[in-house]
Amino acid sequence: MVFIIFISFLLLFRFSELLYSSRNEKWLLKNGAIEYGQRHYPVMVAMHISFIFSLIIEYSILNGSRDSCERT
Repeated sequence: MVFIIFISFLLLFRFSELLYSSRNEKWLLKNGAIEYGQRHYPVMVAMHISFIFSLIIEYSILNGSRDSCERT
């Protein structure tokens, strides 16, 4: 149960950061900012998503093996 609360918090936090940064990006570009690093942005997004999925998968695997140990 603690893990589900943690992942929910993490996802909500990351989503709110995404909305906040998107709003800031639009404002900055409108006011003359220059964007650098556009090519590596998709890689960074993929790494963040992979990290969250790896947490969920690891928890599922470890929790499943713990349940099977308790049954015996």
